[in-house]
Amino acid sequence: MLICMIFFMGSCTSPYLGRNVCGADEFVLDSYSIREGKFQEELPPDALQECQDIYEEGEVTLVGEVEISHLPANGKTRLYDVLAKAKVPADANLYHSYVLRDDKHMPVDLYKLLKLGDMSHNIVMRPSDKIYIAPSTSGQVMVMGEVVCERLVNVPNGYISLREAIALAGGIPFTGDRSYIQVIRGSLECPKVYSLNWDHIICLPNDSLLLIPGDLVYVASKPITEWHRFISQTIPSFGGIERVKKSCPACP
Repeated sequence: MLICMIFFMGSCTSPYLGRNVCGADEFVLDSYSIREGKFQEELPPDALQECQDIYEEGEVTLVGEVEISHLPANGKTRLYDVLAKAKVPADANLYHSYVLRDDKHMPVDLYKLLKLGDMSHNIVMRPSDKIYIAPSTSGQVMVMGEVVCERLVNVPNGYISLREAIALAGGIPFTGDRSYIQVIRGSLECPKVYSLNWDHIICLPNDSLLLIPGDLVYVASKPITEWHRFISQTIPSFGGIERVKKSCPACP
């Protein structure tokens, strides 16, 4: 979907003005929902309780961006300790990482546990539990249009501020139209498009303007930008312009 959207937006020079365009107010409201985290359901009541019965010694299986693939678990070992021993890299995508128990996802937010120190997600591990640690490149947003360097930006924590994403792309040069900064989110068939301007970005807090993996940020160009491009593509040098002038009596 992201590749198709890049192709579509790459052929455009103006902001999208369809019916499904939202303003900065809705983008802010959606950002507050994003901050709540990826899980809304609660953990099972016994997930944080150490088992009173003695478990037969077993192992937790770890896959993905870890150095150790198996670690012992006996019904008392905590998730935080397992991840510490597994040596999870600092840039791992914790948002796309998960814990499986009986082949079902546990509502555990590894970002909140490891980065924010939220021990309400420090569940007791059981033998046969599985942990997947995703690579840093598994969640990205695309910043394109009139920025210094169009690029994919990694989103390892589940979200990144719009301001930071634009900064990582080198910022907006003078050719960019700062009154039309758009965020495209959702399916290609029916995307949700937020239209913002530079005043929103510099005045609102970072955590009020959040991007999530799969988002595309598009900065429109000023009309003069396209004229310069036309000239640069049609007449390759200033000398070429002078030759055109000399051959055209009407030219001043």
